[in-house]
Amino acid sequence: MPARISESKVAGYLFALLGIAAVTTVCVALRQHINDTTVALAMLLTVLFVALLWGSKPALVASGFGVLCLNFFFLMPAGLLPVEDTENIIALLTFFATALTVGQLSARAKQRAAEAEVERKEAKRANAYNRSLLEASIDPLVTIGKDGKITDVNPATEAITGYARGELIGTDFSEYFTNPASARAGYQQAFRVGSVRDHALEIRHPDGHQTPVLYNASVY
Repeated sequence: MPARISESKVAGYLFALLGIAAVTTVCVALRQHINDTTVALAMLLTVLFVALLWGSKPALVASGFGVLCLNFFFLMPAGLLPVEDTENIIALLTFFATALTVGQLSARAKQRAAEAEVERKEAKRANAYNRSLLEASIDPLVTIGKDGKITDVNPATEAITGYARGELIGTDFSEYFTNPASARAGYQQAFRVGSVRDHALEIRHPDGHQTPVLYNASVY
């Protein structure tokens, strides 16, 4: 089946033509007060705007139409379309090359911004999924950085330590055990070799009671 042009692309092509036409009309009306460089810059801004909103192809249309209008209404006397003057040829080619470059760069910037937004949303969904796994576990789960500082905990950890999540995050993981040195050695081993299994520790609760645990850890 033949590919169909989206309504957004159609709007882009229409705006490319109408935008250049509008700029040309205004510049013709003000030609006694502006020079050709001003006209070219105004058209380049239109190309940039089209590229940012609709991409490189509508921007190419705006560039081509801009070249025709610039030549017909401003560079050639009496509205003659053929280009004979060498300086005018260079000016038109320069304008067209600049417009194409501006259009491509702005379209690429828009694409990269869209890709970055997709990656941000995917990362947000992944974080939400990881958070839900933490919350759902009935076992105490803790994430820490290489410095041993707690970066996240689940409700089971709050219950067994007697501290709220906000109080735990940013503190030293080893502080909540009767043997901080052993706890520190355990997570250091995990960072060194990738994991640790059944590391015997005792969690100290603020009310004084202690809970024996076997800690397992892995690097992710």
